[in-house]
Amino acid sequence: MQLRAPPFWETKNLIALALWPVSLIYGGILHLRAMAYALHLFKSQEIPIPIIFVGNIRVGGTGKTPIVIALAKALHARGFRPGIISRGYLAKNSNPGSSRNSRQVLPSDLAKEVGDEPLLIAQHLSPLHIPIWTGQQRSICAQSLIEHHPNCNLLISDDGLQHLALRRNPVRKGGRDIEIVVRDARGEGNGFLLPAGPLRDFPNRPQDITLNLRNMNENDMLNQLPTPNHFPEEQTAAPIPSSMDIQIISDSTNASFEIQCVQGQAYQLINPKNQQDLREMVNQPVLALAGIAHPEKFFDQLQQVGLSITTHPLPDHFDFSTNPFHKYPVDDFPLILITEKDAVKCQDLTDPRVWVVPLTAQIPDPVIAWICQFLPQ
Repeated sequence: MQLRAPPFWETKNLIALALWPVSLIYGGILHLRAMAYALHLFKSQEIPIPIIFVGNIRVGGTGKTPIVIALAKALHARGFRPGIISRGYLAKNSNPGSSRNSRQVLPSDLAKEVGDEPLLIAQHLSPLHIPIWTGQQRSICAQSLIEHHPNCNLLISDDGLQHLALRRNPVRKGGRDIEIVVRDARGEGNGFLLPAGPLRDFPNRPQDITLNLRNMNENDMLNQLPTPNHFPEEQTAAPIPSSMDIQIISDSTNASFEIQCVQGQAYQLINPKNQQDLREMVNQPVLALAGIAHPEKFFDQLQQVGLSITTHPLPDHFDFSTNPFHKYPVDDFPLILITEKDAVKCQDLTDPRVWVVPLTAQIPDPVIAWICQFLPQ
């Protein structure tokens, strides 16, 4: 299955303009659907605890998963007991025997059964005993998680911004739920809705927070100079790392933050304890593979470190049922770099050349403080 964004989504070209009338139909459907939920013509499920929705306007690849992981860790450190819900895109096992067609994701699960992103989240959060459940319907998934983990007092939805069957009462309207839109450097492309452009929702869709992600490596962070930051008075006491650019817009909601995603040290797939700085791989032939929505983002980060890479983009959510490394001789490519999202699907591969490059979202304390002010303690 080829899950790659077409190049014509980035500009207002002839193909995009030809599809623009179809995007108007798509936009009309979005309006009608939202109206049907608002008028209670479609059923929505209310959850008894607050929900933080981490989603996007643009289709795929904006960095939701690193944000979900970092947010869960930070809120856990603040004393909250979060749980994570996710759809488990392209998971092949719906697990009909589990509670209402949803299931808990364990670090030992297979990506093909639970989805690559839920499995990656589970592997990161299992030391903190933060549960993650997956299912086709997030409303049912949320109910199952709460039933099995009644101590959870907060849910984080990995995606689901457009899943209106899960009712929300956003803080911008005086409620308790928070809708976060994640954007990356690509912005909104040509600004058209699907299929003429990359937007799954209207670019002016109301939200409580916008997180603008910028990708860096650790060396860039060390060399970056401090920049001025402005916060409400009650947040000025919190220390601000100099590598973070954060800006809050006017009132208590509709805040816009710039957040760093940082590449850490690479670790060997067959022996994660074996780690190596990416800068030590300079002047070596390196093969870079990425089965993510925007593989160029991964490749650009490696080139910024100074690596000389041969790139091999794969379809988003590539399942690695066939080994893509075999076609590259060991003598020509002694090092292969992949993403963590791909690594969770390579558990059966034993190629010692393969190294994993982690990507961590750095969410500073003032951003978490901003979120916490709306959450009941």
